[in-house]
This record gives sequence, C-alpha cells and structure tokens, in this order.
Amino acid sequence: MTRNFTILILLILLQAGCINQTLLPALDPLPSWKNTPVKESIIRYVQQISDPNSVLYVEPADRIAVFDFDGTLMVEKPDYIQKVFKQAFPSFIPSPAAFDTLVAAWSNTARHPRFQRLYKDCVYQPMLELLNFFEAYNIRNFICTGSDMDFIRVFSSPAYGIPTERIIGTSYRVRFDSLKKEIVRTSEINSECWKSGKPENIYMHIGKKPLIVIGNANGDIPMIRYAGTNKHPSLRLLLIHDDAVREYAYYEGAEEAIRTARAEHWIMISMKNDFKTIFPFIALPR
Repeated sequence: MTRNFTILILLILLQAGCINQTLLPALDPLPSWKNTPVKESIIRYVQQISDPNSVLYVEPADRIAVFDFDGTLMVEKPDYIQKVFKQAFPSFIPSPAAFDTLVAAWSNTARHPRFQRLYKDCVYQPMLELLNFFEAYNIRNFICTGSDMDFIRVFSSPAYGIPTERIIGTSYRVRFDSLKKEIVRTSEINSECWKSGKPENIYMHIGKKPLIVIGNANGDIPMIRYAGTNKHPSLRLLLIHDDAVREYAYYEGAEEAIRTARAEHWIMISMKNDFKTIFPFIALPR
C-alpha cells in the first residue's frame, strides 16, 4: 500500500469521524509540499479552525475555500485551457448537452505542447492534496474562474472531485425552449467572473464570504481581499510561478497581486521553494 493511498484512506476515515484529527500531523497530508513555513502555516490554520477548543474555531457551515482555476489548479501556459479549446472549436454551441459532450471528448485527446500529456492531467499535485486536506476538515471547496463556467464544469469536475454546483465562472445568458423543454445557451455574457466580478459571483452563488482563497494573478486580488473581510481570520494565499525548470517562471499579470500580498501579509506560495513535485505524472523525489 503506497503512502499516498494510506493518507487518502485516513483522510476519508477522518471525515467520517472514525479517527481523531490529532493523528493527521504525523501522517503529513501534504506530501508533495516541502516542509517550509508556508506548509506549516496552512496545516496549523486548518487545524485551529477545526478545533472546537480553539479560539479560532469556525463552524463547518462557514468553512468555505475558493480556488482560482487557470494557473492555480492547473497549468495556464502557453494559453488558458479554454482558449485552446476555442481555437479548436471557434463556433458557439447553443445546446448544453452537445457542448458538454464535445468538451468531454476533447479533454480525452487534447495534449499540452510542452509536457505531451493530456491537459486534464496537467493539474498541480500539491493543489489536489490541498483540496483533499480541506475536505477532510469539512471545508467546502469551490472554484471561481474567469473562464466559461460551462466549460470548466465539464473539464475540471472529474479531475478535482468538485461538484459542478460548486464551480463558479463567467456565465452566458440562457433561455428556456418551451417546445423542446430544454435550456438553450446564448452568446451573450450574463456575468463576467473577473476582477471585481469574482467576489460578486461568489456572493451570488455561495451567499457567504469565503474563509480561504487562493489565486495567482492580478484578477484574483478582489476575491482574496473579500476573504479578508470575513468575521473570522482568513487564510489568503497567492501562488507564485517561479519554476522554469519544472513548470514556468513568469510574473506578468501578477505584479500587482505580489505587491498587494506583501503589503497585506498574504501567504505567498513559491512553486520552486514550496513544492516537492508539481504534476501527478512526475514521481516525488526520494
């Protein structure tokens, strides 16, 4: 039995209330993360908000984590995944069923040009572990992306185990066809989930302020700041792309976010310094 599988089983048992939370620190629920202050801060925060005896305790109903998608949960270079899809299929597809089928089929064939792996496999292993870790402590995970919500729901839900109703993104207006008794998508934007649109959509879809938010770009600043207004102490995380060898190194589009993170004391996660490995298809170093 592998270490990762053992940890997964124990996380499930924890969620079911079969084991005590105090066992988790020794098991290392984030094995793809290096043992740095960043990792320690995340684990300590989650344990504190989950401990009824802690002054930082938060009721499960208010434990909400929101993740950006492109560049936070998966690779976004050389292009956003939705842009790659639109380059292959530029025509708008009004039928939700036809659109979902096409996205699912494309996801099973489209490969990243550098890594030569399916795009859906180019997800960040440390983030997969973080999602599982949060869920084990009754923290509900959401995705909030500037990309097309319908596309991301089909593409990402299987990869991350996040239900489609917890995936928020830029939405398009729909109408109900009373003859066919079906929803029809239109090309008119209903709500753009970008910059200030992110906290607006979080409010509309969730109705509560997030406790934990993680992003990687300037467009994520408003939703990370929104978490800072929570009545409970929040965990605000910014992922920094600084590993040209294992992924990409770039700061364009994140300059303001980095300045804000430093000024407002967010936790900055360095892919180079905080991740042992980045992708699931690359084994952990021994």
